[in-house]
Amino acid sequence: MCQIVFLALSRALPGFRFDPARGRFRDYLGRVVQNAIIRHVSRPRKDVRLLDTPVLEDLITSGEDAEPSWQDEWVQHHFRVAMSSVQADFKPASLAVFERLVAGESVPAVAQAFDMTPEGVQKIKNRIGERLRRVIELQVRDEELPGPAPAGS
Repeated sequence: MCQIVFLALSRALPGFRFDPARGRFRDYLGRVVQNAIIRHVSRPRKDVRLLDTPVLEDLITSGEDAEPSWQDEWVQHHFRVAMSSVQADFKPASLAVFERLVAGESVPAVAQAFDMTPEGVQKIKNRIGERLRRVIELQVRDEELPGPAPAGS
């Protein structure tokens, strides 16, 4: 499937002109992937069974409704990349506190589990959260900056 998407992009991108007024580039990529999946799945085949996965079903049947899950994956991607880049800046215990907070545990419960004050847990949450926000802002800005203009334009 990945090769199909890359082939479609290699054909379309030479004539592609980014226009921010029409939308974000990641939305365009999401549509390319969705269309490739739909074309792939709707091709007639003999003796081939589709994988029974909710993701494929959602993409095939939902049309525009697939956008929120694409957006969720985009957000999670940026969180994972940012988290991996800030891990070196914090102690493992602080990261463990933050991860439990992200998983939904309350500040008092985490404070008790780590033998800390709620204020100390809140301080870790704010420090790591702020660092992640800055890293993600840079990631998004870098992603949305237009690349160099093609030669001859």
